[in-house]
Amino acid sequence: MPDLRFCRDGVKRWVVRFLFRNYLCNHCGARFYPPERPWATSRLGSQLRAYLIYQSIELRLPQETIARSLNQLFGFDFQDRIVVRQKTRASQFYESTYEAILHKLVAGDLLQVDETKIHLKSRDGFVWVFTNLEEVFYFYTETREGTRARALMEGFNGVLVSDFYSAYDSFTCRQQKCLIHLIRDLNDAALGEPFNE
Repeated sequence: MPDLRFCRDGVKRWVVRFLFRNYLCNHCGARFYPPERPWATSRLGSQLRAYLIYQSIELRLPQETIARSLNQLFGFDFQDRIVVRQKTRASQFYESTYEAILHKLVAGDLLQVDETKIHLKSRDGFVWVFTNLEEVFYFYTETREGTRARALMEGFNGVLVSDFYSAYDSFTCRQQKCLIHLIRDLNDAALGEPFNE
């Protein structure tokens, strides 16, 4: 299986070979493999998958650029869609971590929330963020409606810190408005109407 090896002096292509036994049932003649088969989870090694996801998320490189650079640097023959498959696998692998972060945020005493518009190829959407200053949880919605955010916060009994977006007014918890947003709004008002006493 193709992989990468990170060394003190750089990165090099690495091939992992798995040696395993298959078993034969003497009674029925069925062949079977050990229940733990690391070679069956992906056709790529773990370091190569981590490097690919790092380039996609942290460096924000386009998928075709990632595949092309891996092919040029390490002699692979990857198509663009390999990045999509690995991102899907990574999201499945980290789903329990994602849920644990959300659970910790909702169980806490403080939750800051905000949303921002993003532009996708075919449409616009919104990325929302929940944070308690230690953990961060992101999620996507197609609209700015607060229904999903409210559902994810089910059971939250702490203080919600938000901007002045009216969707947050319907959340049933103690609330505080973000002071940075308040100061920004005051500055905008003062600069917009400097002679209004």
